Amino acid sequence: MNLLYFFFRDLISNNPPPQNPILLLIRNRRLFRLTLSIAVALGIASLSIDNGQGSTPSALHKVSVAMFIVLTVLQAFQTAVLARNYYAGTSCFPSRIHARY
Repeated sequence: MNLLYFFFRDLISNNPPPQNPILLLIRNRRLFRLTLSIAVALGIASLSIDNGQGSTPSALHKVSVAMFIVLTVLQAFQTAVLARNYYAGTSCFPSRIHARY
């Protein structure tokens, strides 16, 4: 039950959206999922057209890996910001959740 609360905290939070443009982009779940889907599609395409000659499959694979790395770094940044806000007391979670842990 608490896990669902953390996923839907943005919908029930009264806090203003973050001022950091990176956090605004990360919070856009559709954009994140679209980028993730494109990275997967590029990875699959690089494997399916790999004929041993040509640089296109290699380039597609490199772009796919780069996209995954960027998405991973962005998620790590979001996690660090959330943890910092949580421990600083400026978290968007109500105090009743803090009291249980």
